[in-house]
Amino acid sequence: MISAERPIFHIHVPKTAGLTLRMIFAELLGPDKVFKLGVYAPGKAHTLEDFLMQKWPRGDVAVPAVYLGHFPFGAQKQLSARPFVTSCVRNPVDRVLSRYEYVLRSQATTMPVEEYIAADAESNNGMVRRLCGFHMVNDTYMDVVTGTPVGRDEMDIRPEDLSRALQNIADEIDFVMVQERMTESLVALRRALGCQPMFSLHNQSRNSRDKLTKAENYPDGLCAEILQRNQLDQALYDAVTEDFEVMIASAGFDPLEVTAMDDICSALMIPGQQDLPAQVVDQRLSEAINVVLASNDLLRAEMMTRLLSARLPHSAQIASLHATMVQRCKAAGQTISNT
Repeated sequence: MISAERPIFHIHVPKTAGLTLRMIFAELLGPDKVFKLGVYAPGKAHTLEDFLMQKWPRGDVAVPAVYLGHFPFGAQKQLSARPFVTSCVRNPVDRVLSRYEYVLRSQATTMPVEEYIAADAESNNGMVRRLCGFHMVNDTYMDVVTGTPVGRDEMDIRPEDLSRALQNIADEIDFVMVQERMTESLVALRRALGCQPMFSLHNQSRNSRDKLTKAENYPDGLCAEILQRNQLDQALYDAVTEDFEVMIASAGFDPLEVTAMDDICSALMIPGQQDLPAQVVDQRLSEAINVVLASNDLLRAEMMTRLLSARLPHSAQIASLHATMVQRCKAAGQTISNT
């Protein structure tokens, strides 16, 4: 279970679903149990410099069960308890383009994409940089693991840094999600943590847009340039996804759970950062279940109601629906999994 005795420490690589994950943890545990690096409320912020100066939890804040933010690897050493360390990777080309589009929206800039990626350190092997433990601290480019200056430019990421990042993942990062396999990631992470199903009732895709970022919407030459600039990130991504495939194949959870989670998450996805009203949530979930029932897939519908019951144990409507689904499955001779 998730607790302050062994908190979760999530190294949020920019543009890898960190905001959605924070929403999920806040719903599962309560917002006061989630520490966010950076701006987390009007007029309030935690800086990396402040975080690295002291042991956590501090006495003047609620004891978090989750620490989440754009941390570099090594920052987790500031926690008094050994945390369960997580992170997430994403296809490098899609991640860089998503970051560029986010900057265009949030900073109202019109900088051409070619100019932006040439100047932005995060767009040049940013995953390797963060997971090997390099980061700017008080205007000095630091190795956060050793507490010493790196002694080179942020853009200078080398094969030995990739090796170090992969070693960090193998030795000290307990779980790495893959954004392109997010539903499977959340199902497997839920099992590893022993917590309730991991989806956000408010908005499962918290920072999405009407028009999704897609590499095919950009010139081939630009995508080739991004890939050239992120060869080490691509190698990291390939290694992580290969290990992820092995982990999923050996996990032993019911594939139906992934399908049912996909159904639920799809029903709870809307573009933008607004919350779904409770009435709309109920409507969308009911519609999603009815679509599955219309296909006469009783086991899939039963799994959906089971996941919702686990997440909403006090909902009489969901409990009643789940009981009905169990009876329908039994009447049809369907074997219900105990997963």
